[in-house]
Amino acid sequence: MIKTGAARPGLNKMIKRTKTTNVNKLPKITNFGLSNCTNLVIYGSNLGSTVNKGRFPVSLQKLIYLPPDSYSMIVGQLLSDGWLEKYSLNSNTRFKFKQSLTRADYVIYSFMVLSHYCSNIPYTVKSKRKGNIHYGLVFSTRYLPCFNELYVLFYKDKVKVVPDCIYNLLTPIALAHWIMGDGAILNKGLVLCTDSFTLQEVVKLMNVLKIKYNINSTIQGIKNQRPRIYILPESMPKLRELVKPYMLPSLWYKLNLK
Repeated sequence: MIKTGAARPGLNKMIKRTKTTNVNKLPKITNFGLSNCTNLVIYGSNLGSTVNKGRFPVSLQKLIYLPPDSYSMIVGQLLSDGWLEKYSLNSNTRFKFKQSLTRADYVIYSFMVLSHYCSNIPYTVKSKRKGNIHYGLVFSTRYLPCFNELYVLFYKDKVKVVPDCIYNLLTPIALAHWIMGDGAILNKGLVLCTDSFTLQEVVKLMNVLKIKYNINSTIQGIKNQRPRIYILPESMPKLRELVKPYMLPSLWYKLNLK
């Protein structure tokens, strides 16, 4: 038993060492990219990057959600060149998006919007098609629970489909990203490259464009079994007004704008 006032062996040395500890060498507590700002802000606008932050604990993963604008962006990109992956039936889901290097600005922009959900920066990939070498830029999110809902909506038997609730999902933001990812100007109209979807799914998308936005379109490519949506020139002014605020200026040419 140590008497009151008696010094414990080595205690003075421990106290001295503690007092001289360099605070700059102490481990810093990370906030996973969250801003310290306490002002009222738009939900999702203060989410910083979590690149190189390491693996999130499960308890934190369950608290991560997608703001509406980011959710809509992913919906639009899933209609184009985006896809979702699961490494097992019961695992969480990650989102990936790829474009050619000529569209690197759009990939980097998309990555910056979703960098809160990513552990790594975009990377280049090489592929060979019809004897030609093609280079692309890809980014990937973490495997997170917040992407599981999208996987249930957009995948059936591991195949990407157009969900039945696409009417509610196809917001102007989603439409803008669909165009930026897979749109091409043609004869004063706009082609949406829906090659990976069935004819029935393409008609479903056309119905949403007409009923929700009064945008008229027709189908191209039925003969080669690769149906594409062609938005008619008469509907282009309405389409421009709807999506231009959400598109990168470098991609306005897809709306036949300079």
